[in-house]
Amino acid sequence: MPEGILEEQHGYKNREAYWKRWVEENGPEAVAKKLLELEHNSEHDKLTGLLNRRGLEERILSTAFSVGRRASILSFLFIDVDGLKKINDSEGHKIGDKAIMQVAGAIKIRGYDIAGRWGGDEFLVILPDTNQDDALLVVNKIKNNLHGALTTVSIGVGVWDGIKEPLETINEADRSMNLLKHSGLTRGERSKGIGVVTLE
Repeated sequence: MPEGILEEQHGYKNREAYWKRWVEENGPEAVAKKLLELEHNSEHDKLTGLLNRRGLEERILSTAFSVGRRASILSFLFIDVDGLKKINDSEGHKIGDKAIMQVAGAIKIRGYDIAGRWGGDEFLVILPDTNQDDALLVVNKIKNNLHGALTTVSIGVGVWDGIKEPLETINEADRSMNLLKHSGLTRGERSKGIGVVTLE
């Protein structure tokens, strides 16, 4: 809250005074609840309720550590919403937000997967204990979930090798998905608006 509004509406000259009084009036339980709320909001996307980029980056590291300890497999889906700018420009941002929400609802298939909004029209899904073939099964389910939606998506599939940084695999999936999206590479598959790029 801007300090000018604090002073005008609440009679406090600065945030410190405001929060000191708030703590005195509401007690420690309310403070703890407020801190949890602030922490949640710092890691979650306001529109979709999914993790935001900060939250995703933390889960990427913790999941990679867990998978590495178990000598298991980790895959990523990098997802781009097709034509969101066109939807926003022609139909308005309210419809664009609806398209984003449809994608957000379609991408988390399994209970243990971790889905989030990477930013703007991009999403990321972390697939623990999932090889490339199983990741492609998830992609097909996403495709089916988006049947009749306002938009389609393009998806890059990256499988982490356990050696390089996980973010490098995500960046590779992003680059390959963009190549497919803009040039229709035969290396990938394009079916009903879903672009899939698999990384060897």
